[in-house]
Amino acid sequence: YCVDPVGTRQRGGAAFVLFGACAALTGEGRLPARRAVLSAAVSPPGDGPAVAGDAAAMVAFFETATGRALLSRSGEAAAVRLISSEMRDGVLYLRLTDSSPFEGATVAGDYWRALFDVGPHVISLSAIPLQNRPLGPEGTRALLESFVARTRAANAAAASAAADGVPEAAPSAPEMEQQGLDRPL
Repeated sequence: YCVDPVGTRQRGGAAFVLFGACAALTGEGRLPARRAVLSAAVSPPGDGPAVAGDAAAMVAFFETATGRALLSRSGEAAAVRLISSEMRDGVLYLRLTDSSPFEGATVAGDYWRALFDVGPHVISLSAIPLQNRPLGPEGTRALLESFVARTRAANAAAASAAADGVPEAAPSAPEMEQQGLDRPL
């Protein structure tokens, strides 16, 4: 997966990053076996409660109209339905249906989202399968879990380097290969 520069935004301490299959975005290489649109959103520092603090309260919030509107691609609460939720290893997994339009690829309405804390930020990752290449709930969840694991590993490595006084730098191609970041999720 590669960053889609058109669908990526950063403002203040918050960011939204859209990922697509590298082959689909660049026209080069091969498509991954599990095709989906991935997204990552990073909250500004300290913006909102910690996910690990009270998962039950967070789930209850996402069941409200305000919470569903926040989860919706269109901002419309009526477009979103929370199917299930599970807290595991500090990550809140939400299975959702969103009937809102999606710019770009034609995506399925049923998808998974994961929320977790990284320092003072709440991270929200989504795995949204393509309509014409369904992964099923289990396949989509497995893809999201891989995305969560890689995101956590990358943040742990960056935090460790920062603690050691090493300036943050993008990994080189050999480093990415060694860390497994060059392989499809």
